[in-house]
Amino acid sequence: MDVSAEKAFLGCCLTGAFEQALELGACEDHFNEMNCKLIWQAMYSLNADGLEIDPVTVCKKADGLLMFVDSLVANAPASANLSYYWEDLNNACVRRRIFKRFHDTINMCSDPEVGIHSLLHHMEQAFFDVTTKSTSAKDQKKAWSELLSLLSSAYGKGLPENGLLTDIYPVDKIIRGFKPGSMNILAARPGRGKSAFAVQIMRNVAMQGKHCVYWSYEMPFNQVANRLIACHTGLDMQCYLETGKLDNDQALFNGFKETASMPIHIEDSVDKNIANIRSEARRFAKEKNTSLFIIDYLQLVPPHRRSSNRTVEVSEISRAIKKAAMETGVPFLVLAQMNRSIEERGANSEPRLADLRESGSLEQDADTVTFLNDDPDDKSLINVLVKKNRHGGEGTTCLEWTRWNGRFEAAEMPVKKISKPAF
Repeated sequence: MDVSAEKAFLGCCLTGAFEQALELGACEDHFNEMNCKLIWQAMYSLNADGLEIDPVTVCKKADGLLMFVDSLVANAPASANLSYYWEDLNNACVRRRIFKRFHDTINMCSDPEVGIHSLLHHMEQAFFDVTTKSTSAKDQKKAWSELLSLLSSAYGKGLPENGLLTDIYPVDKIIRGFKPGSMNILAARPGRGKSAFAVQIMRNVAMQGKHCVYWSYEMPFNQVANRLIACHTGLDMQCYLETGKLDNDQALFNGFKETASMPIHIEDSVDKNIANIRSEARRFAKEKNTSLFIIDYLQLVPPHRRSSNRTVEVSEISRAIKKAAMETGVPFLVLAQMNRSIEERGANSEPRLADLRESGSLEQDADTVTFLNDDPDDKSLINVLVKKNRHGGEGTTCLEWTRWNGRFEAAEMPVKKISKPAF
């Protein structure tokens, strides 16, 4: 391959376009020439550490490549031309991926010990890997249009001034709002309402006219958007999708129109790593004045570098999220899984900070840690336990959870403070 596109692309990155490169989906695999690959690794590492990217810092990071960096800068096109070189760079990368995947398949065909089912599975996975490798931002207008088409096809067939309030009063009374630049953990065992709770908070914040970004690693766009519509309208969207019938048809399409126009951006690209999130967060904060970032959920976020120790990976992701919050001045609501230890302690056990799955530095980095847990006496209730709060008190309260529309509302139970605010 002609390496001119690689060099031109790196030249643009060295003169101020590295974050745009990340947003386009550039990664180490896009560079075939070894020196180009080393320069990209150096820039990526500097960005992950929150350091400035320029010829001097890159030369220090990529020791021994001073003359190569100088040549990249001397021949660099204008940074605005990044997208022009991206097409050639990405096309070459896709061709290499196709060649490698199917070269491996041909070799497997010649091995008599490889079963036909294994071979077919390998081919299917290879095709999927090549055709779905993308980290570009989702087109929101197109995504909402696709959801409208899905809903149409189903028809007839089937509290402080300086904190961001959730508008769930008992929770706001304890947490006192998500502070600017804070990292807020919301943890629970599977099926205990983490995503539903986060979607309701997103909806409530958007109803205040504030922009929200939701990175979903567990559900595709349609599922998140359907939950948003259900929470906003109170309609049973699952029942509608199964039967195509509702008591109030107009409420559905009014609700669709209202939610689609909310200042919300939903991303469902599961291959976005933590460096991509940091880059996008900075752009959204600058261009959209975003008020809340939500990640669903932390243990599914790909790390920017792989490690044999999963706790180390999660800790690095946690620290990167905290850095992103500090860089943007915007609160992050980060969903997280709890481990099984709470179930082993008995049905009436309260969650503890140590119950955070692969916790590492989660409890250290987080400004608030909130747990959702079943009420032992009433399955329609969810206990909300704030076990850490740097900017206020800890406490517990109880919410009624209507599972079919994902709504949480205050139950007939007072908020119980268990510590004084820590100022």
